Amino acid sequence: GGREGGGNCLANIQNCKRLKQAADIIDVNDQVRSNDGATKLLDGNSTITSGDGCDDTCERLVDSERDSTSDTEDDHDIQDYDDGVGDTVGVVVLDRAGNVASTVSSGGIALKQPGRVGQASCFGCGCWAQKPIILGSNSTAVSTTGCGEHLVRTFLARECGEALAGSNQPLQELQRVMKERFAESEFLSGVPEKLGGAICMQYDKESCQGEFLWTHTTASMGIGFQSTCEEDATVKMSRLPHSAQQGTTILVEAVPFHTNPE
Repeated sequence: GGREGGGNCLANIQNCKRLKQAADIIDVNDQVRSNDGATKLLDGNSTITSGDGCDDTCERLVDSERDSTSDTEDDHDIQDYDDGVGDTVGVVVLDRAGNVASTVSSGGIALKQPGRVGQASCFGCGCWAQKPIILGSNSTAVSTTGCGEHLVRTFLARECGEALAGSNQPLQELQRVMKERFAESEFLSGVPEKLGGAICMQYDKESCQGEFLWTHTTASMGIGFQSTCEEDATVKMSRLPHSAQQGTTILVEAVPFHTNPE
């Protein structure tokens, strides 16, 4: 620890009963306070914080006597940095050579807790892309959205990507993964609403066939897709049925596509 060393992971606590993990990646040489902060994080929604924001979060969580005036000032500081963007942006792409890639951005710092580390920066949680690993498997690319802590605990991007890589029924396979690995995940036990979604691409280079898929448990999710032979993109707001309940109902849809052999 120590300020000269930059951000250091000084505390990491995993609760086997609740299947949650909290890590304090902070910039202060205070092991006792960081342990207390990580413990407090287990009781909240955010599970990973970093940098100066983590220092502030630790103080706020551990010092229960902090007055409401300070909280108001903190909220005002956050609003000053509001960039007006409030949602995740994700992309999955396929190039002419059959290579896939994915990316994700959390959509800025609006309404975000200072120092919070969301799914976008976590391996296998915000996005995933892989080429065929074994003969007969597919290339896959995934970008996720939703409650970042839910996506981090379930590794949703990797789960979707690896499952689609070995499936010849992508729609059914994505439905299964969202049900078993997300909605019914033991890592989200006790969470009343599991909020997550993803855009996915599965592509078989040998047959030049692919699927663009989307799924979500949130009430709605905006999507768009376009190929190089189309002048305009297709955009839509995907919504759960009116009778469905957000956080428990899973929507999965797909559109097939094909490419021209080189």
